Amino acid sequence: MIVFAAVVRDGTFTAAAKNLGITKQSISHRIARLESRIGVELLYRSTRMVRLTEAGARYHDACASILSQVEGIEREMRRSQEGATGTVRVTAPVGLSTPLIIPVAKAFQRIHPAVHLDLIFEERLVDLVRDQIDLAIRAGSVRSTPSFTARRLFKTVHVIVASPEYIGIHGKPKHPGAVADLPCVAGQRSESWALAGRTIVVSSAVVVNTHEAARDAALAGIGMARIPLPIALDDVRAGRLEIVFGDAGQIPFTALWPAKRLPVRIRLFLEFLADRAREFSEEQLGSRLSTDD
Repeated sequence: MIVFAAVVRDGTFTAAAKNLGITKQSISHRIARLESRIGVELLYRSTRMVRLTEAGARYHDACASILSQVEGIEREMRRSQEGATGTVRVTAPVGLSTPLIIPVAKAFQRIHPAVHLDLIFEERLVDLVRDQIDLAIRAGSVRSTPSFTARRLFKTVHVIVASPEYIGIHGKPKHPGAVADLPCVAGQRSESWALAGRTIVVSSAVVVNTHEAARDAALAGIGMARIPLPIALDDVRAGRLEIVFGDAGQIPFTALWPAKRLPVRIRLFLEFLADRAREFSEEQLGSRLSTDD
């Protein structure tokens, strides 16, 4: 179709071949195959020029319409890649909603209002391609694969927290080993916590399946909980929770995306996310908590 339209536009096989960067023989063969496939003669040939047959004129009108639509779609796609427009679908753990993702979304859309954000908060590991996810934030270290690219956003720490009410009843443990004898909130009935370089087996009063539920149980005074510091930060600053031990294991967070070449809208959102995430690094959080105290 493209070759046929070029021949009509340029007037000869020679001129079309030159503009398309292929041989005159290739042009001739392609036109002959096209005519054979559709069963009609499209062009009258002479040594100096070509002329459309009646059928060729109708076919050319259809080709011109189709090619115009294709060119329009290609222009639109280029603009979507070059400008901040379109939709960005992001998935992240529930616990990063308030401290990280929502503030980033608010700041991002003030500057890029033409970009629509679909924010999905859940704990399950989604299939980036099947679920049409542009960007996924996951806890843990993840390496790039042929299927997706990974980039570490920040590394923070787990902390052991408890409510003032709980500490008033049970006291604040003086050393890591004492945690094993106190009511705790954990992900399973018997769980090991990395704490100050030691492994402590705790017996949980309540078993929960998310960090947010563990935080809420700690707020209720049910037990001590081991959770990532960003999830507890607002409650610690407000005095609703106290950090009992601050060295309960490191935890990295990683950004993943399926595309090798990021569209501008996704790249811009990722940079906003990375800038905000730096505030949640282990070093930044430690200094900010010390300053607040």
